[in-house]
Amino acid sequence: MQYLLRSWPRVVRSLALSVTCVAALLTAPATARADGFISPYVGTLFGGTLGDFDVEERPYTIGVSFGSMGGGIFGFEADVAFSPDFLGDSESFFIGKTSVTTAMANVLVGAPIGGQAGAGVRPYVTGGVGAIRQQVEAFGDFLEFTSTDFGYNLGGGVMVFFGERAGVRADVRYFRNFQKSDDGLFDLEAGTFSFSRATVGAILRF
Repeated sequence: MQYLLRSWPRVVRSLALSVTCVAALLTAPATARADGFISPYVGTLFGGTLGDFDVEERPYTIGVSFGSMGGGIFGFEADVAFSPDFLGDSESFFIGKTSVTTAMANVLVGAPIGGQAGAGVRPYVTGGVGAIRQQVEAFGDFLEFTSTDFGYNLGGGVMVFFGERAGVRADVRYFRNFQKSDDGLFDLEAGTFSFSRATVGAILRF
């Protein structure tokens, strides 16, 4: 529990940084139209690995993305998601709470087909860095593991707008943590915890 209390502020700081970056982008002067957006979503995780262990479960995930697409093809977003029962049913004796929380700051690159006003389609690719928090409990209170790591995500998707404001969004991303060095700091080598995420949700443009 003490480690959890020490680790959780890292997630909060990462989210705060993401929000600050998005706010700076939204308030910065621009020579062309910028589309702010917010997109709540639901989905599933798949293809997970935890060390040498392959995760066969497909837990659900919920989250929200918010940010802005600029007048050209570049944009920015903050993405926060929570996925309970990563390793299976939390009501069983062997598996307790096994959640994954991610907070990422991402760059978006996507062309607005049909323009930035009215109905249209915007396919995009995305990538960024942030925090990946794991919580694992098994065999009652005998085994408990919590870790907040620096990580990255890569993926893509499509935004479909039915009019000026509302639409739907589909998205697939790959997440992985970075390794920690012997002194506890992060390096840029890929870690041993990874998973993919597929989501669909509404999107509101403003």
